[in-house]
Amino acid sequence: MQEKRAVLIGVIILVALLFIDGCRGEYSSREIKPAVRVTIVQNNQNGGLANYPDLPLADIPPILSVKEVVEHRSALHGKTITVSGFVIETLLGGESCPSSAGNNVQTLIPGSCAQPRIKVADTLDQSRDLKYDVIILVSEEEEGYSVGQPVEVKGIVFASKVAVYLEKTE
Repeated sequence: MQEKRAVLIGVIILVALLFIDGCRGEYSSREIKPAVRVTIVQNNQNGGLANYPDLPLADIPPILSVKEVVEHRSALHGKTITVSGFVIETLLGGESCPSSAGNNVQTLIPGSCAQPRIKVADTLDQSRDLKYDVIILVSEEEEGYSVGQPVEVKGIVFASKVAVYLEKTE
């Protein structure tokens, strides 16, 4: 009987010590401390468009090609421009929302749909440099684009050293 009491007292003391240490933040049932700390470093300054020209631009022409948008991306950042090209890909309407499992009923979970978009290029040629394709975000009601269609789209440029896209304004 005394052995059981000693074991019970030992367990109580151990639990109490763990609780006290947990209150100090050393051990806690709510936090998981990894045995090995892993740090993943990504150098985003060398990916995407980093190795493509990013040139200054004195004046903004009334209509720019897709290549001009890519090659003057930093100079165009925050500016409203018109880009001319061909639609090479669309993600519009119901296509931008995932389907429910096992059927075609669209999911109605807020935030579950991708931002509708089109992708434009200067040419429809399949051998083009795909880094010169530009995504244009459009409104959720937009349905008026099809692959192969020539377009002129007005939008605000969002760009960095490694990426560029537009958000349609009209």
